[in-house]
Amino acid sequence: MIHFMMASLNAYDISIKGKINADVWSTWKYKVKIHARDHNPPHVHFEFSDIVVRVDIFEIAVMSIAGKPTRKELCIMLEYVGKYSHELMEGWNEYQKED
Repeated sequence: MIHFMMASLNAYDISIKGKINADVWSTWKYKVKIHARDHNPPHVHFEFSDIVVRVDIFEIAVMSIAGKPTRKELCIMLEYVGKYSHELMEGWNEYQKED
């Protein structure tokens, strides 16, 4: 099992209209984003260093990878989406609404 620190999603403000991205969570290494009016399926973008990974919220599966994340980093991303999938889906739905 991988142990890591996770921030609570309670702090994010996904309801701000007119923004391009919502930063859902970030630490010293990872930034997780939901893009406004993005394409389906519902997903989040993990960004760090020169790496961008898109993860499907429903399937908890990697959709695309740009760069070379380690296996451990991919596991951390998938575990995060699995743990917070309900909150991420709420954020996705809110952020896909038209203004």
